[in-house]
Amino acid sequence: MVLKKSIKTIAGMLFLLALSSLLVSCQGSFLSKDPIVIPKKQTIPLSEGVREGVWQAPELQISYRILPGSSGTIPLTGEIVFSSWVRTGFSTIQKLFLKALFLNESRNIIGSQGIYVVSARQNTDQLMRFDRQLMAPPGTVFLSFSYDGTMADTIKDAQAGWNFWYP
Repeated sequence: MVLKKSIKTIAGMLFLLALSSLLVSCQGSFLSKDPIVIPKKQTIPLSEGVREGVWQAPELQISYRILPGSSGTIPLTGEIVFSSWVRTGFSTIQKLFLKALFLNESRNIIGSQGIYVVSARQNTDQLMRFDRQLMAPPGTVFLSFSYDGTMADTIKDAQAGWNFWYP
């Protein structure tokens, strides 16, 4: 009985030691102060007037329209379409989280806001539109997008997904 209790105590201490080592080794990446600079071709200048265009990334494209807003707000509408190679290879979106990124004049990320979420299975060819009123932080000069998602092929095991993200 005492031996079993000692083994459990030692196992618990080893687990805590391993967990602590993992956290200490990762702290540099979590606490990094290096700014993420978005490439110029992935930015949308926020100038006066209506802005329309297509933001292109490897996995998807976003057709957007930005209207003039009041101070600090950005009215944004758009449509998300996956690249043809994604639609050919994968039939199901398991999850997708799309964010608008607010960038300063150096194209550093100074804030973000979620604009579209898929949290349950959805076909990759399903229409995905958004219409949001964004609240831009002071110093916002450019807009860009960020996404994180998982795809699956329904013919294969749906648990084996493909993860994708930007940036």
